[in-house]
Parts: sequence; C-alpha cells; structure tokens
Amino acid sequence: MNLRKFQEHFSTDIEEQVFEDELIQFVGYIKQYPTEAVSPAACLKRIREHGISEVFPNVDTAFRVYLTLPVANTEGERSFSVLKRVKNQLRSTVGQDKLCDLSLLTIEADLTNNINFECIVSEFATLKSRKKAM
Repeated sequence: MNLRKFQEHFSTDIEEQVFEDELIQFVGYIKQYPTEAVSPAACLKRIREHGISEVFPNVDTAFRVYLTLPVANTEGERSFSVLKRVKNQLRSTVGQDKLCDLSLLTIEADLTNNINFECIVSEFATLKSRKKAM
C-alpha cells in the first residue's frame, strides 16, 4: 500500500496534510541512528522510549495501525478449524457460551499449557470452602 492510499484509507486517524512532512522528518531522525534496527516495531519503540510521540503523532498512529493489521487470514482460518474439532458430534448440545470458552482455550493452547492449575484449584477450594474456622 503506497502512502497516498494509506492516507486515504485511514483519513480519520491521520492528518493528510501533515503526515507526509512528518514522515520525511521522522526518516531524517531515524537516520541519526544507523546501527539500530529500523523495523516498524523498533521505530514505534523508539518513539515511545524517547517521548517524541507528540512530535510525530501521525507517524506514531501509522506505526500502531500497521503493526495491528493482520498479515494473513490464517489465524481466523485456524480458529474455525479448531471450532470444528471442539464442536463435533458428541458435543453438539454444548451451549454457545461454553463453546466459545472451549474454543478460546483450544486456540490459545500455548498459553493454557503453561498455567499451573494446582495453584488455581487450591485457591478456588479455599475461597469456596464451607468449613468454619473454630
């Protein structure tokens, strides 16, 4: 996507008249640090660390928009294939809320595999315990 199309598409987020000049100044600023990485993430990090987001507000917004746009739709496709596995013939009576929760747990399996369930269960048992302290 070239600069003009980007400005037109995100016209509510970026000021078109100022963005091009701001971008030229930002490129000059980044060239002062030739040994450091110039990836979009590194540039946004530099803007935030040096507190210059007020100087380059449109560039800051453009980097945030760029970094949040999905590169491909494989994540969505993967989510639907997970949904097919979760909701099979045996679980066709599962309610919508529970199905969403199960799908989310399956999609985020790399996070859920690292959770210490023993700690969570013991904390839950302590909170829901009906025993009275004497």
